[in-house]
Amino acid sequence: MTKYYMDEKSEALIQAVFFGSHNKYQALFEGPAGCGKTSLAYAVHEKQGRPKEKFLRVVIQRDTTMQDIFLDRTVEQGDIKWEEKAALKLMQDPEGTIVFDEIFAGPPDVNVGLNSITDNDMSITLPNGLTYHRSPTCNIILTTNPQGYAGVKRQHGGFIDRFPRLELGYYPHEDKILLEKYPDLKPDLAVKLKELFWLFREAKAKKGMDAEFSTRSMEIIAALVLDGLDITAALSHGIKVSKDDAKTVEDLARFVLNSKVKFYEDGTGTLEIIEQSKTIKAELEVKIEQLKSECESKDKSLTDLKSRMDKAWKLIDKEL
Repeated sequence: MTKYYMDEKSEALIQAVFFGSHNKYQALFEGPAGCGKTSLAYAVHEKQGRPKEKFLRVVIQRDTTMQDIFLDRTVEQGDIKWEEKAALKLMQDPEGTIVFDEIFAGPPDVNVGLNSITDNDMSITLPNGLTYHRSPTCNIILTTNPQGYAGVKRQHGGFIDRFPRLELGYYPHEDKILLEKYPDLKPDLAVKLKELFWLFREAKAKKGMDAEFSTRSMEIIAALVLDGLDITAALSHGIKVSKDDAKTVEDLARFVLNSKVKFYEDGTGTLEIIEQSKTIKAELEVKIEQLKSECESKDKSLTDLKSRMDKAWKLIDKEL
C-alpha cells in the first residue's frame, strides 16, 4: 500500500472529497515539484480498493488538446476513423482515476473541456460528434506547481472553484520516507539528507537558486549511495545546479555531513547543532592563537592584541 504523510487537516479533506457521502471525486493538488502530488493521488486510488491498471496519469503540455487526451484520429482510404484512448475509457469507468498533471501549463481549451466533465452534467462532446458521460465515481485529480514556477499560468476563478484545493509541501520527516523505502540505509545518513535538503530549499528561497531539491531527488541520492557511490558523487548526480550555486551546495553539504545526529523517541532525528557549535568554537580558538603568534612576531602591541581577541570572542559568543 502506497504511504503518504500529511497533516490532519489535509487528511480530513481527502477523506471528505474521496470517501464522504456527498463527494464529487475531484480535487486540485498544488505543491512544489517532487513533493508527492502524484503519489498522493495513487494512494487515494489504492485506498479506494481500485485496480492498479485503472489509474492513469496524463501530462498536460502547452499545446495539448482535448482530442490529444481522449481520441486517436486516423485516415484510411479517405475516411476519418476515431478510436477511444485510455483516458476516455477510464472517465466512464466507476473505478477509474485520471490525474491531469501540470494542468495550469496547458492551453485554455483543455480547461474548457475539463469544465464540462467536472460540472453537474459531467459530459463532453468530442470532435467525433459523440457525447461521453463521466462516471460519477471516476476520480478526476488535477496537479500543479505553485504560481511562479516556469510554465504555470494564471487561471480563471470559474475553473479553479470547481475543485477542493489541497496545498502540499515537503514532509518534515523525510528521513522516515527514505528509511521505509530503503531499509538498508543508515538512519543517521537519512537524517543528514533530510536536513541537507531543507537547507538547500532555504538557500533556494533566499538566493533564487535554479534547482529542484525534491523528495524524489533525495530518494535518487539515497539509492545511489546504497549502490556504492560516495555521498559527494551521489549529490552531484542526484541534483543539478549551476556553477554559481555549486559552491553553496558544497559548503552546506560539508557542514551537514560532518555533523552529528540526535535521534528522538519516535525514531526521527536532527543535526546535533550543539556539537557542531563546539567544533566551530574550537576552530576559532585555534585561529585566535594563530593571530596572537602573528601579532607577537610582528611586534604588535599587547593592547592591540587584547582588543582584537576581545572582538573575536564576542563574535564567538554571538554565533553560539
